[in-house]
Amino acid sequence: MRIVVNNFFYGVLKRGIPIYTSELVAKLREEGVEVKELRCPKFLYGLPTWIHNFLFIIYDQIITPLFGLFHKTKYNIYPYNSLSLIDLFTNK
Repeated sequence: MRIVVNNFFYGVLKRGIPIYTSELVAKLREEGVEVKELRCPKFLYGLPTWIHNFLFIIYDQIITPLFGLFHKTKYNIYPYNSLSLIDLFTNK
């Protein structure tokens, strides 16, 4: 089974949801699940917060669901209490 996880703020934030999401990914991998974790690219870490928030929306609404479609994942996980409109129509 393949799962994609949007953990965009990992590396940008040092607390909260990125840490819990990384723990979830580690446990899923221990169980033999193939997990694709989407994170903020390292070269973007130093950008202002408003840019990170804007990029997060793009990752959440466009990149994550398209990545899931391309890699034929069974589930797409959005740990930031959000969802993608694309995933609503593809039942992920």
